[in-house]
Amino acid sequence: MGKNIKWIAPLLAILWSSAANAAEDHSMLLGNGQNKSVTMTQVSNGVKAGAALHYPAETMQTFSGCCITELHIDINKATGKDSLRVFITRNLQDEPLYEQRYTVAQKGWQTLVLEQPFAIDGSELFIGYEVEGQRYLQYSNRIVDGFEEWIRHKSDGWKKYTDLYSASMYAVVSGEQLPERNIVLQHCVLPAYTKQGEEMVFKGNFFNMASTAVNSLDIEILDRGEVVETVNVETNQTEPRQQGSFQIAGGASLAAGSHELQLHVKAVNGRGDLDDSNNYSRTTSLLCCLDLVPRNILLEVFSTEKCTNCPSKHEVITKAMASKENVIEVVHHAGFYDDQFTVDASREYEWFYQKDRLYAPAVMMDRTALTDNHPDIFTEQVAIFSPSTSTLETVYAEQNATPAYAHIQLSGSYDSATRTLSMDVKGSSIEGMPLPDSLRLNLFLTEDSLFTMTQAGATGNYYHRHSLRQCVTPTWGEAIEKNAEGGFETERHYEVTLPENWNEQKMEMVAFISAANTSDNTQAQVLNSSSKSIGEVIAAGISSPCAERQANGLKRPVCLEGTLSLPEGRERIALFDLSGRKITELNKTRPQTHITRGIYLMQ
Repeated sequence: MGKNIKWIAPLLAILWSSAANAAEDHSMLLGNGQNKSVTMTQVSNGVKAGAALHYPAETMQTFSGCCITELHIDINKATGKDSLRVFITRNLQDEPLYEQRYTVAQKGWQTLVLEQPFAIDGSELFIGYEVEGQRYLQYSNRIVDGFEEWIRHKSDGWKKYTDLYSASMYAVVSGEQLPERNIVLQHCVLPAYTKQGEEMVFKGNFFNMASTAVNSLDIEILDRGEVVETVNVETNQTEPRQQGSFQIAGGASLAAGSHELQLHVKAVNGRGDLDDSNNYSRTTSLLCCLDLVPRNILLEVFSTEKCTNCPSKHEVITKAMASKENVIEVVHHAGFYDDQFTVDASREYEWFYQKDRLYAPAVMMDRTALTDNHPDIFTEQVAIFSPSTSTLETVYAEQNATPAYAHIQLSGSYDSATRTLSMDVKGSSIEGMPLPDSLRLNLFLTEDSLFTMTQAGATGNYYHRHSLRQCVTPTWGEAIEKNAEGGFETERHYEVTLPENWNEQKMEMVAFISAANTSDNTQAQVLNSSSKSIGEVIAAGISSPCAERQANGLKRPVCLEGTLSLPEGRERIALFDLSGRKITELNKTRPQTHITRGIYLMQ
């Protein structure tokens, strides 16, 4: 059986070239940050401060027979004679195996050539420094997360460093026995669902910590520690101290049911890795299904009239989602103060943010945090993230590959005389799909094309899209009871009287089933959603008026949204609303326009 080490992040520091002639002098750099300081950590008055990097025995064994010959440290301020002490030890509380003092004559990077090269015997090491007379410690962008680092900047002594950066320091390792094969498996993207008999795609990054280029990897797919299959993949030639990537397909032989998958890089360039301890990905639960039911995706946007960046970001969202027919958009006027369209439910949904970290524009898809696969997007480890073309496309691709956990149907009728909207929602579980402990049924009403002249960041008139007008159910939905078999079937009826200033032609009903968890904002995922335009409901009830317009050459009602182009071979087309009023016309001099989501008649 293979090891079953849960992946949190790459576990070791990075090695990179110390100079252009590194290959000639057989030296490498041992450190975890880039060779440039980008931030500082404040030091308490009068405290002897410092930082230390910890390297486990598995790492140092790859350098057995080599020596540490130099230490490089970025110091914020020049200080007195012998104010900087560097050390190498196996325990921060013990007497050092090696130490040396240095006078910091000027701020910046200090090069300390060890008076006696330190011989590496393969034992774990702490490599660090202490300095006097400083107000700040220098830190660099971290290149690899997850390995142990320590800091001393307060009166309580050495503490583990847990921030996003890495101490601005590195060691030079020299010798004739630098490792020839040593990679660190970094972030991997593993699937959570698959259909029986179909291959899955696995992606990952690795860092080449050896002295020779990487051209191929042998990667094992493990299920509960047992090898399912081994895949050989050729990589783009990844030079020493560079990052590479891979993509493999496999797992078609898995039986239907639950699995615990993990990747293991077994060999590099056809031979075993000198340090196998960091060649395992995290373990991911996988559900292999006989069939996968497609889902709709609920895209919730947080945006307000006081948000200067929101208009431009709405354009980004619209373009990124334009071709995604299974996306249902709802906009909450919250996240950055309130405005005239804010409803109480949207304020309560600010709970999905990281505590005390509100901002706009922000989005979430199916209220799901994909932190394990995309930590660079879900940096705050909650379902909310910042929208851009790349983040939206990435998260959509993963959510679109996720099957529905439940069926949901939405229907309605509208009485124009009383402005009464009647809605019926049906939901049921899908056989074979796991369900959370508690379920909720949720129903929204949204309105598109809300006119305003007070939107920050916009010039002149502005139209809000898909704004939440009413949460028909309670904010967190209505409870759904499970049956004896653990599934469910529910049917609910709702009636709402629409205010006179709401345009029913621009409104949608949005229903969704979600997990019920108001104590953990990463465990309230949407299982499936459905939407229907009230305009569709009205159009379905049109008899003679619709027939009369069709007799005059107007086609049947169609639902349109986004950029509309003049079809090839047509001289012109015209769009009308359901009352027969002309909305816009396209011709050869005006072949394209943008229209808001709605029901139109086309001529």
